[in-house]
Amino acid sequence: MASALSKFPRRRALVRTQGYLYWRLGRILQAQERFARIVQRRAGDADALQMLAQCSYRLGHADEALRLARQAMKAAPELPVVRATYGELLLAAGQAQAAVPELKSAADARPRDAPLLALLARACFEVHDLD
Repeated sequence: MASALSKFPRRRALVRTQGYLYWRLGRILQAQERFARIVQRRAGDADALQMLAQCSYRLGHADEALRLARQAMKAAPELPVVRATYGELLLAAGQAQAAVPELKSAADARPRDAPLLALLARACFEVHDLD
């Protein structure tokens, strides 16, 4: 598969597809490289930025991930996936109060997304400290 896709390295849609395939296969370094390539050519690509943020987080670079998620939010705050990623990273950084509105906005647009709803519930629990 990689050899077939590598014949078209300059076409953004194919590079994005490669990134998503590598992400799904758990090959995070390769996914990160593909999304970084997109961002190099188009700095305001919110989808590539938020995927780059997810890759950075999975690779243990939480500060970098949050910075990239903020960039994605500036580029396209209306995209639910961008808000969801930003909210998830805020929650991971211990900023549950800031994560709740982002996750709620994303959940309003994606009300059947169970993992997103679970993140929202966790953030709400942490904010209200129900213990």
